[in-house]
Amino acid sequence: MPQIPSYEEQIRAPNAPRTAGWEGARVVDTSGSLSRFAETLGETATREFRRRDDLALMEYEQQLAQLDQQLMLGDQDNPGALRKMGTDAFGVSKSTLADWDSRVNALAPRFLTPEADLVAKQKRTVRRQDAQRRLSEHEYGQGLIADEQVTKSSLLVAQNEAIQNATDSQMVKASIARASGIIAAQGKRYGKPAELVAAELAQNESATWK
Repeated sequence: MPQIPSYEEQIRAPNAPRTAGWEGARVVDTSGSLSRFAETLGETATREFRRRDDLALMEYEQQLAQLDQQLMLGDQDNPGALRKMGTDAFGVSKSTLADWDSRVNALAPRFLTPEADLVAKQKRTVRRQDAQRRLSEHEYGQGLIADEQVTKSSLLVAQNEAIQNATDSQMVKASIARASGIIAAQGKRYGKPAELVAAELAQNESATWK
């Protein structure tokens, strides 16, 4: 009885027929297409990240502007730092900048790219430097105004005291001495020439004795 050759024998047979459909087949290299496809996906993702970060940066800029408005100007119920006048403005730079740092840190935006983090940091830095400049100028200007106000009110107290004790020459002299000290101290703070301070002292003494 004839035997049917095994599968292994058919494979090894020199005259075994080839499988239909594979005659002349060739292998196509698709690695280049896959690489370009992956590259395209990467570029698309990068553009999407940047688009989202651009929108997030615009929102962050708006938040910084709102914070600046609140701290610097405020409103009628809660006036900001730049609306504090005279002695009320003393120390306003330090307290406002501390509040600024605390509230800016609380915003804590999250970006998708390191470039956006760098831009956000630059925006914070510029805003803070601008706030510090305006606060310093405001506090200095209001300090001069407060100096004039307090000096004038102190001189007025000394003059009124002298008037109330007009019949007591010793009290009048004491009042003049206190007023002279006030005038001399202001002259030193302002760096006034000695001649000008001497003229103001003589004027105050003359006005008091009248």
